[in-house]
Parts: sequence; C-alpha cells; structure tokens
Amino acid sequence: MMRSKYIWFLGALMIGCGNAQNIDISGTWYLQELSDGALQKDVRASENTPFVQFEEGKTINGNAGCNQFFASYSLKGNNINIKGAGLTRMLCSNESMAIEDSLMNIIRDGVSQIYVNGDKLIMQNAQTKAVFHR
Repeated sequence: MMRSKYIWFLGALMIGCGNAQNIDISGTWYLQELSDGALQKDVRASENTPFVQFEEGKTINGNAGCNQFFASYSLKGNNINIKGAGLTRMLCSNESMAIEDSLMNIIRDGVSQIYVNGDKLIMQNAQTKAVFHR
C-alpha cells in the first residue's frame, strides 16, 4: 500500500514538472494585434510596427510604437516576469502613443502569461492582450 502511494506521488510530481518546461520565445516578434478595454487595433498598418526581441541573456528590448524599451525577464512555464523596464521618452502621434501605452501595460514590471503557437506569440495580463508574429 505504501509503495503504491509512493509511485503515485512520483508520477504526479513528474507530470507537474513536465508542465513547467519553458517555451522558446527567443528572437524578434512583430506586433500584429493589440486589445485592452479602450483599444482594439490591428497595428500592422501603423506608423512604426512595434516589436519585441527576446535575447538569450534573459533580456527583452524593442520598439513600443514610438519609444524604445528594455528590461530583463524570467520565464517559468507560461509565466513571464518582466523586471527593470525602461523606456525612452519621445513624443509621437496620438495613435502611436495609444498603442505604446497599451503595449507597455504588459511589458512594465510584472507577471504576464505568454504562449507560442507556430509563428504567433501571445502576451497577456488581466488588462491587455498582444499578438505578435515572427
């Protein structure tokens, strides 16, 4: 009886650990769609196409629509924890600034969900969802 409990526990532990594998998000991803409570936009036709680049050294950088940003991140399963986010401070069109504000809602310090499905990467938190493509 004790042995079967032990085997069951080890099996459950292995399944739990298997789900915690990190996904491959490395490389450059271009923003395609962005939605939050105030904005729902296909951004492919915007002035500057926002992008994110995930580096091997656990850093993230890119363009948020107007300004350049940078941060560090850690990844655990489908949770991405972004820390130390910084942003240049240029002023752009109202449209670019609205896109940037929404995108930075995900990129600013905090934990978001992240998923990869083929050539699409989805980042989302409680307020905002961003869909990127390679």
